[in-house]
Parts: sequence; C-alpha cells; structure tokens
Amino acid sequence: MLYELRTSILNELAIVDLSSIKEKDYEEYYNYFIEGLNDRKFLEHKKLVFTAQQGYNSNNIEKIDYLKCSSPVPIFSQQFVEILQDKLRQDMEFIPCKVICDNISYDFYVGRILNFIQLIDKEKSEYYELSEGEKIMDIPVFSSSVNTDFYIARDSEEKNLYAITDKMKEVIIEHNFNIKLKEV
Repeated sequence: MLYELRTSILNELAIVDLSSIKEKDYEEYYNYFIEGLNDRKFLEHKKLVFTAQQGYNSNNIEKIDYLKCSSPVPIFSQQFVEILQDKLRQDMEFIPCKVICDNISYDFYVGRILNFIQLIDKEKSEYYELSEGEKIMDIPVFSSSVNTDFYIARDSEEKNLYAITDKMKEVIIEHNFNIKLKEV
C-alpha cells in the first residue's frame, strides 16, 4: 500500500514556502532535492529558510512532525529526524532548515528522497492536452503492483510525486508522530 504524507493541520493555508533561494538558484535547488542530482555546492553558502503561511502559527508548528511545502519536498521535525535518521538512511538524507512562523525561527529538516521508483500507473492516470498536443498528467494514479520494500520514494518520471509505504506508516504510528496519511 502507498500513502501520501499530510500535515495534521486542517487548513489549506497550512503550507510553507521556500524563501531563502533566489529565483536564479532555484534550478540548483530543484535538481538536488527533486531530480536527485548530487551537486550540493549551492548549499555551501546558503541556509534553507522556509516561511510558514497563515495555516501554521506559533501555537501549532512545534507540535507537528511534517510540514506541507509548496515545492515537492517533505519537511520533518527535529524529533522525527532524531528518532528515524538511522532507520531511513537508505531512503532519505536530512538537511537542516529554518521555518519562520509568526516571526519566530524553528528548526526543521528537508528530506531529500534518495529512491526513485516507478510509482505511477501511466495508463490509469488522467491527462490533459495542451494546445501544442503535449499531454500533462492531471490526476496521477499510483500503481498497485509496486515492490514496497522501501520507506519513501519519488516516482522515477513524475519526480514531483512521492509516496511512503506501510513500512513507513508503521514507524509513524509506532512513534506517535503528528503526521496524517492518505492512501493513494
């Protein structure tokens, strides 16, 4: 079974935006965190800073173990990383970041997903067609025949999409992390 990570805050504005990377450097960020390319030089002199939108506040952000991000990266709490970093070593690398919420800086970690697996069933997914004839995936359908011997992975082609497995779900439940899951 595959699942989507969800923030536990039920508010459409419970999202964080990358604020420390200038537009000219965004391609390097995207290549490293989403495409899986190994050039992390751009991180040597930059700190990753995200800004929380109104759905998060100083009363709830410290209690949450997963933050939804406007770019397709998972952001986890210090507690999550401290407990699971060794267990998830083959699946994810954790890079420290700051999240600014109500003018207060909080420590979190961006999860750089290391596994790339074909998760999407292209034939069952729905597409829309651009005027030039190019088809864009509109509604992805996750495959039911994926070998789920991993915790978390990105789709090997639709790299903006990632999912976790029952193995990860069990760990989240075992440690009572404040993370919601949606079956996909």
